[in-house]
Amino acid sequence: YLESIFGLLFQLLQQVTECDTKMQVLHVISCVIERVNTQIRPYVGCLVQYLPLLWKQSEEHNMLRCAILTTLIHLVQ
Repeated sequence: YLESIFGLLFQLLQQVTECDTKMQVLHVISCVIERVNTQIRPYVGCLVQYLPLLWKQSEEHNMLRCAILTTLIHLVQ
């Protein structure tokens, strides 16, 4: 189920407009990444490409930027 779960969460992250909702989706994505560890590798390419765009869009939202950094930390670990 990992491919479909991750794909749907990524689609949701792209579609939502509220900052708080994006933060919550990123938190869930981080939890999934942390839980499945290296099995997430085949699915994170799209997320890695999207996060810089999300970073630029979140200039005024420091908490969202913290969520982005947390997600990146889980990806690197």
